[in-house]
Amino acid sequence: MIDVSAALKNPGSMFPFSQELALEPTDSMGEELRFEGALLEGEFFGAEETVGIKARLNATVIAHCSRCL
Repeated sequence: MIDVSAALKNPGSMFPFSQELALEPTDSMGEELRFEGALLEGEFFGAEETVGIKARLNATVIAHCSRCL
């Protein structure tokens, strides 16, 4: 969880963040995809009573190779 209260108290200011995530496996076309090393990095800012977020998620996706099935 990212605490964005500073952005609400300081509208217009940018606040960088970095957060490691544990992502659940998901299904794609009947195959399970797993994720390792997920890292969400970006910045958030306050604008009146709202918070904007600009971020990038990087992770390693693990799946069976289509040639190995």
